[in-house]
Amino acid sequence: MRTTSTRARLRTRAGDQPAAVILKMVPDSYAHGRLCAIRTLGKMGVRTVVVTERRVDPASLSKWADRIVVIPFSATPGEEAKDALVALGRELGDRPVLLATDDVGALFVDDHADALCQVYRFPIGPRGLARSLADKGNLHELSRQAGIPTPEAYFPKDRRDASLFAARSSYPVVLKSMDPQLMRRRPGARSVVIASDPGALLRGYDEMEVEGDRPNVMFQEFIPGDPLTVWMFNGYFDASSRCLVGFTGQKLRQYLPATGATSLGVCRANPEVASLASRFLAAIGYRGIVDMGFRYDARDGRYKLLDVNPRMGATFRLFVGSGGLDVVRAMYLDLTGQPVPAEETVEGRRWVVEPFDLRSYTIEHRAGGISTRDWLRSLRGVDEWAWWDPSDPLPALAVAVAMGAQSARARLRRARGVGLGRFPSGEPEAETMSNPALTGQRT
Repeated sequence: MRTTSTRARLRTRAGDQPAAVILKMVPDSYAHGRLCAIRTLGKMGVRTVVVTERRVDPASLSKWADRIVVIPFSATPGEEAKDALVALGRELGDRPVLLATDDVGALFVDDHADALCQVYRFPIGPRGLARSLADKGNLHELSRQAGIPTPEAYFPKDRRDASLFAARSSYPVVLKSMDPQLMRRRPGARSVVIASDPGALLRGYDEMEVEGDRPNVMFQEFIPGDPLTVWMFNGYFDASSRCLVGFTGQKLRQYLPATGATSLGVCRANPEVASLASRFLAAIGYRGIVDMGFRYDARDGRYKLLDVNPRMGATFRLFVGSGGLDVVRAMYLDLTGQPVPAEETVEGRRWVVEPFDLRSYTIEHRAGGISTRDWLRSLRGVDEWAWWDPSDPLPALAVAVAMGAQSARARLRRARGVGLGRFPSGEPEAETMSNPALTGQRT
């Protein structure tokens, strides 16, 4: 463990509140969710300590990032990483709040909760529950046991089993990697693929499966509908599994356009989705921040659970209450013994991720799906930008420079006939993206 930047201007916080340690274990220079967490806590007057896996990146340039600590995590972080985090917590003192911002970090905290809770504050739920929710196969079973509608799914045991399924299935079919930690062993592979025919299904299976380990690919029923049939739920559940704050909203655009994360979202109240989410999480004893995805199935009139992320979602700043409360602030207040105010959804609030939305527009525009005028019109009235904040401009400027350099390299590769590069998510463009019918399946 080493500190790469301890700012000389560390601010004296009102009331000497406990610090917040923001944990990132997966390499991703475009981690806008982490930047949003740094800002939302910093603006509360909380000292933020950013733990990153290998280097300073654009999010770490935020003026609200008081201290940057580099811990070079392995693909499967273990005792060494745990000891480094424990040492940091002891150094900071006063049991800082620990916030994981990716699946690997959330599972790591859950696995090492006994040691970490001695020096940190974080929600502690039933042991192993976070792993069960992050694993798409286990989530499917938990949903069925709790009586929560979910798409039909099939779990191939091996390549031969996948081939038999491919021959008899109807299409499209959604392929999902079940275990986020196993996926780290397949760099460059996408975690969600929509296959339109048997050949695409088997190619996706071969790219996603991890040889020599347990089966890691799930085939899921594709639910037809446009992106507005997909609903998101963000909430915070206290030590008694009560939902202290919960918001719902929709994706207006996403990157990648068919299976990616939100690039433009809107807050809209949906009591039925909020009730389904709260009922499910209360039934399984969930505690902490959660990010969930549902899809409305017009064939039977039900909302069906697609995904549960047992952690802060990258889209959490879309969901801000009437008084400025979000799920990260709610968690910090609750864990430090402060009241969490009840706040209403801000109907129609819009939030955009600039680099993702630009790329999403580019792909859709080339496919004839959206005009430049319509894209620009859709950005009118955006309430918050993920990267751009006039009071904290350096992260956005750094992203703009990185995108420019990346674009130049991609043009050079194309000129040399090398082919397409990769963009912020690390995922390649996919042929299925050109089909407007295959949209909105992933949360």
